[in-house]
Amino acid sequence: MKRVLIIDDDCLKEEESIRDGFAGTDVELFLCPTKDEGLKWIKSQALFDCIVLDWYLEEENSNLSRLILKALEKKYYAPVMIYSNNASHFREERDSGVFSYPENLICEVDKSDFKDISAKVLDWLNTNTTAKLSNIYLEKVYEKIHQTFWNLNDIPHGNIASVYKNISSENGNIDWVNDFVVNLLLQNLVSDENFRTKISELIEEIQNLLESKGFKVKTLECRTFESSRFLVSWHNKLNVQTN
Repeated sequence: MKRVLIIDDDCLKEEESIRDGFAGTDVELFLCPTKDEGLKWIKSQALFDCIVLDWYLEEENSNLSRLILKALEKKYYAPVMIYSNNASHFREERDSGVFSYPENLICEVDKSDFKDISAKVLDWLNTNTTAKLSNIYLEKVYEKIHQTFWNLNDIPHGNIASVYKNISSENGNIDWVNDFVVNLLLQNLVSDENFRTKISELIEEIQNLLESKGFKVKTLECRTFESSRFLVSWHNKLNVQTN
């Protein structure tokens, strides 16, 4: 199930249209008519697959919407769709340097009918490689970090303390490569068949897309982080986006 946060001062007034638009889809909606409510959800660290943001939120300018983007920047990962009657103003402000945001993480759509929003959101999430990759990792890492700490409760506290003492040098630096929790999390992650299958399918999809554009790409096996770097680097180099 995908989770979509909509921050728009018209969203409650248009709630029926929005929910009608998402009817029959595997999407859970969270509607916020104000900047403060939107920030409350973002700061809660709840996982959202996409954030839909009105560019002129509550005011006749983008001040509050840019505060939302600032709160997200490098702290909370989610693709952002600007869905607004003022999408052209968003483009002007972005191009003139009023604000900056990674191009792969944000797109703008002129608002027409809230009933159309579901198709636009789902199409973007289904065609944006970075969004699909993040969805796989965020869901699984969140799941596995809980599993990891459940597993740690089977280990006596004294043994855990001994492990950390061994990876810490005399000057207090920690050998993170041998960090016990990090390695246990990695083991839980890469042993998950569903995770490996999803990454492998995404790699194959990107390879097919590259080959269709005339690039010869060496077939990669699913080696988690190596494979993920491959996906993102090629996606960024070729700007492979169909949204």
